[in-house]
Amino acid sequence: MLKRRLSYALRMLKGFSQKKTCPFCHNTSFERIDQKYKITSLLKCSECHLNHRHPKETQEWLDDFYQKTYQIDTQMMTDLPSDR
Repeated sequence: MLKRRLSYALRMLKGFSQKKTCPFCHNTSFERIDQKYKITSLLKCSECHLNHRHPKETQEWLDDFYQKTYQIDTQMMTDLPSDR
């Protein structure tokens, strides 16, 4: 648990100098909704109203996490009805 928190903190500190822009519309005007550990902020874009985090994860980290680490419990998935 401590290792994960340290890893998270180091990633966020490394990305702290990222420009604060909306990942959808690239607007630079936002409202801070919340903050975590004084290094991560939840921001709301004033243009498109998307909530997003700053600093953002790198694409490499996201690819690695969702392809290798992230798992879902298939027991929790819902079967969708057919078109008929």
